Amino acid sequence: MNQKLNPDDDDSILRKMKRREDYGFYIDFLKNPFYYFEQNPPLSFIPGFLFAFIVLTAIQIVLTTQESAEYFHLISTFQSVETTLLLTAFAFFLPFIYFEEKHQKKIETAEEKLPGFLHGLSDLIAGGLTLQEALTEFSKKTNKNNPLNKTNQSDKTNQSDKTNRSDKTNPQDAKSKKNTNESFFENEINLIGLKMKSGIPFDTCLESFGKRYDSKLIQRAASVISAAEKSGGLMHLSIDAAVFDIREAVNLKKERDSKQSVYGIVLFISFLLFIGIAVLLILQFNSMNMLTTQANTFETAYESSILIYRMLLIQAFFSGLMIGKLKKGKTAAGLKYTFLMLFAVWISFTAGGVFDIV
Repeated sequence: MNQKLNPDDDDSILRKMKRREDYGFYIDFLKNPFYYFEQNPPLSFIPGFLFAFIVLTAIQIVLTTQESAEYFHLISTFQSVETTLLLTAFAFFLPFIYFEEKHQKKIETAEEKLPGFLHGLSDLIAGGLTLQEALTEFSKKTNKNNPLNKTNQSDKTNQSDKTNRSDKTNPQDAKSKKNTNESFFENEINLIGLKMKSGIPFDTCLESFGKRYDSKLIQRAASVISAAEKSGGLMHLSIDAAVFDIREAVNLKKERDSKQSVYGIVLFISFLLFIGIAVLLILQFNSMNMLTTQANTFETAYESSILIYRMLLIQAFFSGLMIGKLKKGKTAAGLKYTFLMLFAVWISFTAGGVFDIV
C-alpha cells in the first residue's frame, strides 16, 4: 500500500536544505575551526583578538593593583606603553603566526609530493589505464603505504610489547608531523578522485587544489595539463611535461631560499650586535651623566634612552618582515622574526638596566 507524501515534510526538508546552504559555512566553522584557520590563516585573527583582549585586561589589573604594580616595577615605568603594545600585539598575532606556518608547510609538502604523484599517474596511463582508473589505482597504493592507516595495528603491537620496549622511544611518534603532512596530501588525492567520479575534469580538480592552498606551481601544472588535453596530445606526455616543470620550479625555489636565508641570518645577527652596542653606549653615557650635578641631566639622559629604545623597536619590526620576505618570499612569514627581534630589544634594555636611571 502506497503512502501519501506529506507536503509539510517536503517543506521541512527544503527549509533544512536552504538553512544548510545559507549557514553551512558557519556550522562547519564552529565544528572544526582549526581546519579553516589552516586553510585561511587570516581567520585566526578572531582568536587573536580574544587573546589580545585577555592580555590587555591582565595588564590593566596589574597596574590598578598597588602591590602588583610595585612588584612588576618595569610595567609601571615610562616604557609601560611600549611593553603593553608589545605584549598585546604578540597575543594578537600569535595564532596567525602559528597557522600561517602550518599553511606554508602544507603548501611545501604538496609541491614536493605532486611530481611523484603525477609521475605515477603518467606511468599507469602509459600502461593502458584511463585517467580515472590510474587515479583510483594510485590512491589504493598511497593508502596502502600510508603509515597513518596502520595506526591501529601499530598501537596494538606497541601495547603488547610495551613491557619489553619501555625504555625505547616510538619511531611513530618521531614522524608524527611528517605523517600528518603525507596524510593531508593523500586525502587531497582521494578528494580529486571523488570529484572526477562526479564528472569534474582532472585539470579543474588540480587547479582548485592549487587555488585552495595558494600554490602557483600546482596551478601552472593544471594549466599545462589542460592545454595539452585540449590540443589532443597524449595525456601521459603532458603530465610528464608538468612533472618536469614542477620539479625545476621546486629546485629553483629551494636554491633561492637557501641563498636568501644567508642574508636573513646576517641581518638578524647584525641587528643583535647593534642592540648590544646601543645598550653599552647608553649605559656608558648614563654613568658619565651621574658625575654631573645639573638638574636636567637625568631627564635628558632618560629621554634619549627612550628615543633610542623606540627607534630600535621600529627597526626590529621592519627588519623581521624583511627577513621573512628574503627567506620565504612573503612578509607575513617574517612576523615570527619580528617578535623575536622586538623581545630581544625589550629584554636587552630591561635586563641591561637602561631604565634604572630614574
